[in-house]
Amino acid sequence: MQLLPIFNTAIAEQLPTASFFQLLNKDQCASIIDTYGQTKADPARIAGEVLDKKKRSATVHTVPHGEDSKWLYELISSRVAQYNQFGYEFDVAGIYQDFQLIKYEEGDHYDWHLDIGPGLASYRKLSVVIQLSSPEDYEGGELVVNAGTERVCPKDQGQIILFPSYILHKVTPVTKGTRWSLVCWVLGCRRFR
Repeated sequence: MQLLPIFNTAIAEQLPTASFFQLLNKDQCASIIDTYGQTKADPARIAGEVLDKKKRSATVHTVPHGEDSKWLYELISSRVAQYNQFGYEFDVAGIYQDFQLIKYEEGDHYDWHLDIGPGLASYRKLSVVIQLSSPEDYEGGELVVNAGTERVCPKDQGQIILFPSYILHKVTPVTKGTRWSLVCWVLGCRRFR
């Protein structure tokens, strides 16, 4: 597999709100959806516990650590570590939770929120979102980040989007089709101080 360069002149301008680069190709995106989109799904919850469809509506599949997903965990971990080293420079330990494969269908959304919170979420340093669907497959469903100014992130298939977990963000309602994304968090050994 050919690794794509992760830096260009625009990256410095993208910090600290959100940064993005191409990570997966179309076939890899389809394979992830085909493999893990057929597994047991749960309704999306807030902080892993609260079910509130007015705030968050989607379906969550787990992509567990294992032999079949090893390539994906290694690719994302290494690329995010490289990016963090030369970009954010957060004190990170790695990815310690299973990836979430999230399916947004018509009407599904996630209102404004932060990815840091109580418990294990208090150790989250970087939020990682990978767009798995082609932008032609759905309408709406934009990932919007807000660190003082709202910014709509690219919807390119295979694009990875990184941002500090303390940045306010949302997914707008899907108005047509289905949006698939892969989500994970990079944890630190300590909380932000």
